[in-house]
Amino acid sequence: MARKKTKNTVLNLRPHSHTGKRLKHGHTSYHGLALVLISAGLVLSLTFSLSAKARAATDTAATQALAPQPHFAAQISLPAVGTTYTSNPIQAVGVCETATPTNTIRVYSNDLFVGSTTCDEKGQFSMLMDIFDGQNRILARTFNFQGLEGPASNQVVVNYTEQTLPQPKSKLQTKSPAIPVNTPPRFHLTSAITSLLFTKGKSFDANFTILNGQPPYAVHINWDDGQEELLTFSTAQEVTIGHTYIQEGAYKIKIEATDSQRREAVMSLAAVSTLPNLGSTNVIGGHNLSNYSLSLIVLISYCLICLIVMSFWLGQRRGRVGTLRLRM
Repeated sequence: MARKKTKNTVLNLRPHSHTGKRLKHGHTSYHGLALVLISAGLVLSLTFSLSAKARAATDTAATQALAPQPHFAAQISLPAVGTTYTSNPIQAVGVCETATPTNTIRVYSNDLFVGSTTCDEKGQFSMLMDIFDGQNRILARTFNFQGLEGPASNQVVVNYTEQTLPQPKSKLQTKSPAIPVNTPPRFHLTSAITSLLFTKGKSFDANFTILNGQPPYAVHINWDDGQEELLTFSTAQEVTIGHTYIQEGAYKIKIEATDSQRREAVMSLAAVSTLPNLGSTNVIGGHNLSNYSLSLIVLISYCLICLIVMSFWLGQRRGRVGTLRLRM
């Protein structure tokens, strides 16, 4: 008896392929949707960029109106031109341009930073500073709290000669050729920080370096707010110090160091508080908090929409062609 042949019927289940055309029955054209999302992203990016530039320009204009660039040069009255000094430190005194927040005066000798101070409400500045062996060309530069520089001061040329004590002569001493004496490198302080900008109630750091001299070293720091510190160091090194001012304003930080040979070195650093927030508006990085939040919300919403669309697209892409064979 012959076996009856069976007929295999193949039923192919295939998801609709994407053609980029508008389809019926709720099918989505992901190519067009992707184009819309990309265009929207470009528009948002351009809008945020232009908005950021506009806010930066507004903030700069407002800040410059509150603290303009210095227009007048400081004038050094002390030291007097041609003075010869035999010991450090010396005092630098002069007149300067007043401003709110306070301008800072940075003093240089032979183009090297030797200290900074603030310009007080009377338009005067004063600080102690160390100078170098030989000729010193002293110059004062005025900066506002943003670091914008005004005209440089008059240049004052002074001289420094290390004072040496005469050696007592012995009765048995005979005339002999003079033997040159090697002078040790001068003990002094230096800093890569020329002035400090702080926020009331927040801690900040300052750095200075002890150079040469004979260890150990004792360092006394006067923060100009009634607080003082005494530190000791066994080697010449870079030192990091920290402080917190609880009141806004301008402060003159005085750093005095002494080595084991009782040689002294001094450096002054100016510290000025940042501008207080104006009105009751909360400010982050100089920008209004409400504008910042709105931009953040729009950006997050756009990213979420992109993720949702991508998840649907990936889900449809992963659908496999199902083949169902029916035996008839």
